Amino acid sequence: MISLGSMIANLSYKKGKNHSLIIVTLYVSLIRFLFFPALFFSLYFLLFKKLALSPVQIWVIFLEMHIPPAANLSVMAAQAEINEDTVSFTLLFTYILYLFLLPLYLLFFLSLPGIL
Repeated sequence: MISLGSMIANLSYKKGKNHSLIIVTLYVSLIRFLFFPALFFSLYFLLFKKLALSPVQIWVIFLEMHIPPAANLSVMAAQAEINEDTVSFTLLFTYILYLFLLPLYLLFFLSLPGIL
C-alpha cells in the first residue's frame, strides 16, 4: 500500500527525515492487525448477522481483513526504486507478527455465534 501510494504520488522515502522505518512499520501493523480485525468483528455483530450472510461469505471477508499485504509490493517497490527499504521491512515485520496473531484471530472467528 505504501509503495503503490508512493508510485501514484511520485514520492520517495528520504532517510534522515522525521519519518522512521520503525514508525512507518508500526503504523501499518496497527492498522493491519488492530484496526481491521476490530472493524471486522464490529461489522459482524452490527451488520453481517442482520444480513444473514453465510459462513462462507463471512470467512472470505475475514480472510480479506486479516491477511497481510502481498509480497509483490516489495517487487513493485524494487522495480520502481521507491520506498524499497520501507516496504521490504514492513512486509517482513507484518508476516512475522501474522504468524503469531493468526491463531488468535482464528480462535476468535471460530467462536463467533453462527459460524460453526
